[in-house]
Amino acid sequence: MKSHILHIIEFYKEEPKYLIPVAVLIITVLILFFGLPNEILYAKNGILKWSPFVIIFILIPWLISKILNPHKIREDYILYIYCAAILILGPSFGIWSGIQSENDIKLNGHLTKGIIYKKWLSNRKSGNKWLIRCYFQYEGKKYSTFSQEDVYNQYQIGDSLEIEFSKNFPDNNKIVGLDEKLKMN
Repeated sequence: MKSHILHIIEFYKEEPKYLIPVAVLIITVLILFFGLPNEILYAKNGILKWSPFVIIFILIPWLISKILNPHKIREDYILYIYCAAILILGPSFGIWSGIQSENDIKLNGHLTKGIIYKKWLSNRKSGNKWLIRCYFQYEGKKYSTFSQEDVYNQYQIGDSLEIEFSKNFPDNNKIVGLDEKLKMN
């Protein structure tokens, strides 16, 4: 193993052009975690919504292949490396972006009223769930929430709910208190 690592180090000393994909991979991962603009992180539709997915599932494996191909590593090992990269980066990015979103709302949060404009039953293998979306206005502009579960199926289109959002980027928002059961009096 040690001799293989030394061989790789020698290879890069002799062929520095192969360091370019390594540098691009490092920069790509740093951008993924620290440099994606809010317009991409909180996109609700369009191509921007798919950017992190494309980076994690297409660009990073392609860069890994560019790094590993000159070393004549067995294809099954390369496949394992792809899978490991995706299994590490995918969930890590999901957790990281959730933490970033929560921190932004904590620091710059604002509460307002929103109106449910869409409600539907999602058919999933894990079970059917009622989902809702709300819209709200801030500084004269209309915003929409992401879909969130109406756990107790207690709300209807037109109902008013509280929305918490970041004043810096109102597309970063959440519906407050959806999982609470209505109090019966």
